[in-house]
Amino acid sequence: MRKTISFTSVLAISLIACGGGSGSNVDAKMGSGSNMGSGSACKIASTFSPTFNGSNSEADHYVPGVFGTGSPEEVDFYGNLDAAGDIEVDLFINPGSDFPMFPVVSTSKTVDTSTMETDVGALIFADPDAQNHPQVLYATVGGTVTITSSGSANATFSGSVSNLTFVHADQGSNGLSVDPDHCMSTMSFSFTGTELVGSAGGFDGGPEFVHGAGMYLQHRSL
Repeated sequence: MRKTISFTSVLAISLIACGGGSGSNVDAKMGSGSNMGSGSACKIASTFSPTFNGSNSEADHYVPGVFGTGSPEEVDFYGNLDAAGDIEVDLFINPGSDFPMFPVVSTSKTVDTSTMETDVGALIFADPDAQNHPQVLYATVGGTVTITSSGSANATFSGSVSNLTFVHADQGSNGLSVDPDHCMSTMSFSFTGTELVGSAGGFDGGPEFVHGAGMYLQHRSL
């Protein structure tokens, strides 16, 4: 699988959960009184146990400005969660207090996504339409991400996630909000891949569809 990813616009992202607070970045904040769903009406499975082998995953490295003026440097890992490639998880890291030497991560670093909102995050994209635009988006609300290796383009990006938890989210003009179904999904997995040079071009192979989400994945404040 070889992918160059394109996001068509830059959106400020904020998730406001039922009974919870607001976040300035991709991570959602679920209030203690939230009704978290996982029933048959949910758009994707409540749990995944993926194994990534290179043919169903990829790591990409984006230099500053590749998505437009001000877009920061970023390393992403993409993995298909189904055989058709209609469900994809995207894990990403940015420079910040947890990764002050970004992109070089020479010692293992674990980040709790329930409290950290600036350096690491993940999204699930699913249910592409006829134009390959994802109709379903899940955003991170908890779990840990461990990065064991990262560097410049052509370096190895590797690590693992534990109990990474996502909530179904809706995209609107003001960013993201938690969907009324409150559907959740969780997964744990290890990952590794050579950081290919990411570009703002289109896809050149495979059924991937993340470019239709209309955003690049760098964290950003409102």
